[in-house]
Amino acid sequence: MKEYSAQNKGNGRENFVFSLILLLMGMIVGVFIAVQIRTTKSIARSADPVRPTLELEDTVEEMRDEQKDLKDEISVLRKDVKNKEKEFGNRKAASKEITAELKEYKKIVGLTFLEGKGVEVTLGDGNYDGLKDRNDFKNDAIIHSTDILDVINGLWFAGAEAISVNEERITSVTSVNCIVNTILINESHVGAPLKISAIGDPKKLKSSIEDRKRLIDLHERAEKYGIVLEVAERDSVKVNGFSGGYE
Repeated sequence: MKEYSAQNKGNGRENFVFSLILLLMGMIVGVFIAVQIRTTKSIARSADPVRPTLELEDTVEEMRDEQKDLKDEISVLRKDVKNKEKEFGNRKAASKEITAELKEYKKIVGLTFLEGKGVEVTLGDGNYDGLKDRNDFKNDAIIHSTDILDVINGLWFAGAEAISVNEERITSVTSVNCIVNTILINESHVGAPLKISAIGDPKKLKSSIEDRKRLIDLHERAEKYGIVLEVAERDSVKVNGFSGGYE
């Protein structure tokens, strides 16, 4: 009985030790597993916030780059707009200058309507009574194209700015012709009495027409044959633009 008991005690001690070893091993394995799980969780916890942060930083950096590109593009566009505005301003100024010059040229060549102070000269044929039987009547008692030209030249000499005859503008290309008893100005028929309008200094213009030394023939025929030669100062004289053609 004692031997059996001793053997049983020995076996019990061995079993206890083996169980203890197993328990310790189990605990070690458990701790190891727990550490692994905790480490994994710790890694997961530490990795999750970092990745979005890095991605966000990348996004912010991309946005900064895009913003810089947009700012650069806006800067270029602003410069382009300023250049266009400057160019437009220069063109506008040039356009105004050209328009002013064109207007002045039109005025010089007689293409524009003008109004201002000046004179009106009336030319008319002489008195027919008692002159029809005279041989010199046809030549001296009627107005000729040369008479019109003499008056026009006298007005130009006195500084006239614009002249018209029966509303036909006189320019450097105006033709004044006499065919039989017909007077043509700018190829348009005009008849007596003739109204010659001139814009300029009224006193100078009038003095030029009244100067007997300048228009000797007209003044003599006016006295002898009754040719109408009258000049009057006007506060408002209207001269139409040239309606003929330039060749």
